[in-house]
Amino acid sequence: MSVGVTQFKFEMEKEFARIESKDLMNLKQSIALQALAGVTLIMPVKSGRARGNTIVSVKSPDATFTDDTDKNGEATKAKGSATINADNDPYAVVYVQNNLPYIERLEGGHSSEQAPLGMFGVTFARLQVQFT
Repeated sequence: MSVGVTQFKFEMEKEFARIESKDLMNLKQSIALQALAGVTLIMPVKSGRARGNTIVSVKSPDATFTDDTDKNGEATKAKGSATINADNDPYAVVYVQNNLPYIERLEGGHSSEQAPLGMFGVTFARLQVQFT
């Protein structure tokens, strides 16, 4: 599912240019927290490994993955939220990502019963509608 991430980024940059730094920081954190929650909540769950590998980083992507599992998503959201809330640069990019070798298959709808449309694309499309 193509969500026009480049267009979304462009529209967000235009909006950010009009907002003061404090307000920008609050908006950025709100969007990042919603992205994390959205992806985590619709992530297919079998062992919980996919949820446990949804990670957040700031300024640069994190290419790691682990054997961590998180069936209900609470630990993943707590860890990611802590990273988002510790960020104090309104212009730094926040990455919500998952690097498991099979995540592209899940994003492509491999889990047809739990997430037939994927997780990231669906979440970003919802955010695009909400914030543009």
